[in-house]
Amino acid sequence: MKKYLALLLFALIPTMSFGQSNYQDVVYLNNGSIIRGTIIEQVPNKSIKIETADRNVFVYQIDEIEKIIKDTFYREKADFKSNSDRRKGFIGLSLGASIPVGDFGDLSNGLAKTGIHLNLINFGYLFSENFGITATWFGAANPIYVAGLDPWAYGGIMTGPFLSFPLS
Repeated sequence: MKKYLALLLFALIPTMSFGQSNYQDVVYLNNGSIIRGTIIEQVPNKSIKIETADRNVFVYQIDEIEKIIKDTFYREKADFKSNSDRRKGFIGLSLGASIPVGDFGDLSNGLAKTGIHLNLINFGYLFSENFGITATWFGAANPIYVAGLDPWAYGGIMTGPFLSFPLS
């Protein structure tokens, strides 16, 4: 059991680390311009160097700057999709191998062969940007090495809350 928990933990950590920050530096200049990007160099009371999303680098003297803040990530209007344009739900079907592990897959004990797993309905719907509901109806069957025995099979229906976070 500890082995599977450690495997799950090590599988989740890299997935979560790919998430990017939703904040960026925003520099408001005295002339009314607004520059968004990442401050890559700052000389106290002298200057800053900021790199924009398109990899341009600008240098500004402190006396040219009105204020500097951190703000949520800005998207160009061409890249931005309104909530009405965004997909809020999905329905899927999946098929894959059901591989016996542990005592169930041990030739001296469980005698199960590799079988099939089917998600008949896989459904999700977002009520807001990150929260929704999900449901699945699934089943699996694994043949047994002993002649005359029915395959080992299971199925179920699950539903619950759904949290969604963009990775990029």
